[in-house]
Amino acid sequence: MNKSLLNLLIAGLLVAALFSIPLWMPELLAKNAIAQEALGNSENPVSESDPFVLLDAGWITGNNTQRVLAVPQVMAWDVGQAEALWATETSFLFGGISDPENQLIYVTEQRSVEKESLLDMTFKADALYQPNNRI
Repeated sequence: MNKSLLNLLIAGLLVAALFSIPLWMPELLAKNAIAQEALGNSENPVSESDPFVLLDAGWITGNNTQRVLAVPQVMAWDVGQAEALWATETSFLFGGISDPENQLIYVTEQRSVEKESLLDMTFKADALYQPNNRI
């Protein structure tokens, strides 16, 4: 094999490995933290009984008219579990913080009192929704 082709192949593999880090590193770190805690030498006590909170902004598609394909939601997840412990639908998320000491989650969202769910909702991409007493 030509040396420059081999160098190109190695460089391509290194770039692929670099871009794949976000796919496998979080799970590896979580498993390592659980193993360290099991051995009793954990500085960061993460266990399978300590869920973490995720804010999912959903999935919207379309150019001129947008459609909500997956609703925004807040969920609690246990390390190493395939499904969330619980999840609840929200409206359009602006942000959120959790208060683990008091077991509270504060979510900032924009919600309309006329809509129970955003699923399959469509709206004009360039429309401006001004706040009013019904939102």
